[in-house]
Amino acid sequence: MSNNAIGTDIYVAIPERGQQVLPLLAGDLVDVRVLARERFALFAERPGGRLYRLHGEPSGSRDYPEWPTLMFRALFVGESVLRVVEELPDWSVFGPRGKAVEDLIDQYLFLDDTGKSSYHRVEQVGRALLRDYAKEEAGGDSFLESIFDGTVYGGRFEMACRALYYLANSSCAAGPLALAAAIILREGLGEEAYEHLVQPYRLASIPFLEQVE
Repeated sequence: MSNNAIGTDIYVAIPERGQQVLPLLAGDLVDVRVLARERFALFAERPGGRLYRLHGEPSGSRDYPEWPTLMFRALFVGESVLRVVEELPDWSVFGPRGKAVEDLIDQYLFLDDTGKSSYHRVEQVGRALLRDYAKEEAGGDSFLESIFDGTVYGGRFEMACRALYYLANSSCAAGPLALAAAIILREGLGEEAYEHLVQPYRLASIPFLEQVE
């Protein structure tokens, strides 16, 4: 961080394991280094966006790819000091279309075994389309890898992709990963590729938000 950042917003995501201390409230002053070290926080330039670096490394730990569930908007008031402005919905970690991703996850988790089995069949088709798209249009396996390490499209969706990587290693691993990826990356994919990737879910009448306020 530098003095050039003073007066600018930053978005802070704190995973569950970093919430076991006193809560942050609007108006609180906090040091980004303390948040990173003691609360395992991630810092981004916008919700779901490119991560700020502390000493040249991504904030947070690559060894613990969690879904950060506590989100704040804060303001730089010093070189490394933030003032908490407001708490944001937890889905904002996935970016401006995060509400659609959260609803998709909730929908999947509440399915019974029969519903999950049907969903898995559609998801397999969706993942196959994503693999084919990567192979034919976007550089193959390296494109898929770049989604989960956050470097896809130059890191524009890095925070969201880190959260998506957590989902890939959670109880949602067999769930809506390909559809969630398409929703998160829609701006990078372009409408034609996005429409192609979500088609199996539409044909299976799986509901998901198209427009997010």
